[in-house]
Amino acid sequence: MSVEALQRQIIHKIMNLDVAQLQEIDATLERYAPTNAVIDALDKPMRDKLDIEQLKKEQGFKPINKVEFFQKIDELNIEEPLEELLAMI
Repeated sequence: MSVEALQRQIIHKIMNLDVAQLQEIDATLERYAPTNAVIDALDKPMRDKLDIEQLKKEQGFKPINKVEFFQKIDELNIEEPLEELLAMI
């Protein structure tokens, strides 16, 4: 029997189980393949609408001051060429 055929057969059997049986199977599967906490943390419903301003507030976004940014770059006094700096990474 192919893997796909076996998967379909198992799915058909699962579709006819009650909640208690499904919970028992879930607990058994958990012992064989524990869930990944990172995946669980990322498994969230998508937003219906993307609101940039709301995301800025949620993430505590603070825009940089262009003048201050370039002043700090000048203070670093980097003399190496960009290619050499990238090669250091």
